[in-house]
Amino acid sequence: MGVFSPAGAPPIANVVTTGSKAVRSTRNESIADKDTFVEITFPNNLKSFMIHAKEPAVLKIADSETGDCWTMWKHTFYKEEGLNSINGFSLWISTSKDNTTIEIVEWT
Repeated sequence: MGVFSPAGAPPIANVVTTGSKAVRSTRNESIADKDTFVEITFPNNLKSFMIHAKEPAVLKIADSETGDCWTMWKHTFYKEEGLNSINGFSLWISTSKDNTTIEIVEWT
């Protein structure tokens, strides 16, 4: 397992593996206005995902299905594993800073 670097690190390249291993893809989502929640959708058959802000910003993440909301502090990342999600889902994310780029790494 590699080390995940915070903002300023080079982007993680898209990687496709064979056999029983998952396929990893990376995408960036831009949030223009601070303190405004933006919907981030995830694909069907998601096994795990990781989120972090490329700029030093505090993120708030909300789950519309459960109503849970949590805070992600600057220079940290959030990861969920073992999802085996058949149907896609959404999370709502806001940031403490205008024009923040959120990097999302997904394994399907």
